[in-house]
Amino acid sequence: MSGVLLSAGPAADAQGQLKAMEKLAAEVEADSSIAGRSMWKWTCYQVAEAAAQHASHLSEASGKHEAAVYSTLAGHLHRILPVCHASADILWAYTRCWLESQVDQHLAKSSDKGDLAKGLRLGKDAVAATQRDHPEEVRRVVLDDVADFWPCSSLTEALPGSLEAVLEAAHHTAGAKAAADMEHWQLHQDIILQHFGALLSRFAEDGSTQESSSAAAMTDKQQAVRLRLGAHLGLALGYLPVPVPTTQAQLNIRSEEDIQADPDPDTPQLDSSDDLFLQETANQLLERYASHLIKTDQHTLVPLYACLMRIDKRRTLYASYLHDLTMHSLEHCWLAYRLAQDCFDKWRSGDVETGLELDRIVEQVMEEAFWRMQEGPNQWAASLRWLCFSDSTLQLAVRQANRVLRQLSLGGPAAMQAGLQFAFEAVGASEVLSAVLKDEAGSANLIAQHPHIGRECEELLVWQEFYQLDNLHTEIEVAWAEMDQEDDNQQDTLCELGQRYISHAIELCSSSMFNRIWAGQDSGYDSGSPGHKVQLWVAPAQEASTEAVLSGSSYSWIPSHQMPDFVTAVQAAVDACCVPGITAQVKEAEPHCQAAFITLTVSHAETDFGTEVQCLNALIKATVPVQPQPVLLRVVRMEGPDMCIGALAAMAAYPYTLLRAAQLRQLLLAETPSCGLGMNVGHEIIPLVAGHEADKSVGLTYYFTQQELKQLLETERLTELAIEQLQQGHLMQ
Repeated sequence: MSGVLLSAGPAADAQGQLKAMEKLAAEVEADSSIAGRSMWKWTCYQVAEAAAQHASHLSEASGKHEAAVYSTLAGHLHRILPVCHASADILWAYTRCWLESQVDQHLAKSSDKGDLAKGLRLGKDAVAATQRDHPEEVRRVVLDDVADFWPCSSLTEALPGSLEAVLEAAHHTAGAKAAADMEHWQLHQDIILQHFGALLSRFAEDGSTQESSSAAAMTDKQQAVRLRLGAHLGLALGYLPVPVPTTQAQLNIRSEEDIQADPDPDTPQLDSSDDLFLQETANQLLERYASHLIKTDQHTLVPLYACLMRIDKRRTLYASYLHDLTMHSLEHCWLAYRLAQDCFDKWRSGDVETGLELDRIVEQVMEEAFWRMQEGPNQWAASLRWLCFSDSTLQLAVRQANRVLRQLSLGGPAAMQAGLQFAFEAVGASEVLSAVLKDEAGSANLIAQHPHIGRECEELLVWQEFYQLDNLHTEIEVAWAEMDQEDDNQQDTLCELGQRYISHAIELCSSSMFNRIWAGQDSGYDSGSPGHKVQLWVAPAQEASTEAVLSGSSYSWIPSHQMPDFVTAVQAAVDACCVPGITAQVKEAEPHCQAAFITLTVSHAETDFGTEVQCLNALIKATVPVQPQPVLLRVVRMEGPDMCIGALAAMAAYPYTLLRAAQLRQLLLAETPSCGLGMNVGHEIIPLVAGHEADKSVGLTYYFTQQELKQLLETERLTELAIEQLQQGHLMQ
């Protein structure tokens, strides 16, 4: 304080004057009363004014800074602003001076006149000690009115009356001096005023609007930093005891369902509208930042931030994340699964279901893949891998594997091939299921341990038989393409593979395993209801190469401009297949599906299960009269009774397998007469389909459409011709 007083006046040329001033300074510094505080701040004000006047005469920059230092102590805004350039400095200057002014005014009102009179007396003595030759200066700087001594009216009148007004004034000043960093000022203002909704919304801007032009101008790295800051700020508001305005003691990042279920959402403890807006924005920031981590391959961090998100946001984001990873390598998917499992299982707060969270997510992945079948059959079949990574989802994996194989068998040869290949590759990710498929004893043990999925395991084993047959047929195709007509050994190998395929196909189809497996399932007729509905999404079938199947492009779709004509043609084809008791309505499916949507209404009083299935079999294999040429239908997906879908799957699998066996038999006999294929190999195919003379009902004709039977008989006719030629050749020899 002695330094302050010394700098306020001329140099002390007399030892007595110096001692008097030091005594006065010591008295002020030792005084902790309101008067002493007022005197101290008043003195800083006087020094600031003197330094500013001195600097103005000499044009020295250092004088401005000296004035600003003392003005800071006095709350003298006018002398601080000249040295403030950044918006943060301007904001700090306004808020500090306003706070000092508020405190001073409060103290002035609460103190007694004696204290203020003491401060006035000390002030006069101080000025008198430095202005002995200018008594009029004493009267100018020290007012006789005690109430106006401190805080000085010239300072308080320079400041707005409320914090909001102070911030607005600071904003105006900063806008004129520091436009480049105005966003930082806005963030500071939101924090000070506790406008957390506006604060989080600034971080949630995506650059798509004019208001978010600052965000749009940022680089990717800056955007990432901004998102991370916003996400962490949202977490701080949600999980730290940060006071929030009026009705809330703490921001609660809850689900909308929780808020709606609150019995009294307008209590002082919670304002539902504020809470919902804040938590929605905070979760939006977390979601966007987690998406950024996924996009930039920061996979180890994704589950950490996902755990902090609201349950619906977390599961939707993570399901989409895993869905996009599905067609990557199995090792890549397994790593992502383990990272999530380790994080979710160790999480002990929020709404994460410990031990079950990832199970719920992979279930969602599987279901979403079903409803996104427009991406091709491979994606859905490969999604089974997420259920096969853990024994906790083993039962669901078996059920979903059968569902995939049933549905894809209805999509034509290409979809069936994709389903068999990708489904069994995915099932192989489970050690348990892999062992079951390789070992009959393992299958029996699994069924014994889980009797309620025994039927599902048996069905999966039957589908494996079809899968093995399909692989064998692929092996035959490769051997045929590479065969040298002059090489008898290659022809013998081809003949051996063909004979094995034909024998296994006949054995598999004659076992009628599907009938026994699906016999106890829901047929739709057992509920006592007057009827039920079956829904199908259909599109044109197309012949696809193996490469197209493996790439997932085996589905063809209807362009939007052709959809009305396709829907009309499908309606005509469906009407031709329907029988009394079954009515159909066809319309365009949801826009992203690019398929026709068929709803069949089945009356239990007018039809039965067998008739319904034959009607559906004819429908899904129907030819649709569209331009430029008719096309076959394929089923993209189907919803209906389990037994109905199962029966249709058999009606797709049996004809598909036996027709391939018959065609293979005919080609081997006709094209490789020297391969040694027995003329009697495969002769059981026609009797198997037709049934015995005594009982035609035991045949498989029920599973074939008229077109398929015609195709089978034509193949048999060509086979008979090939056999005749072989017999004639033997006679000539």
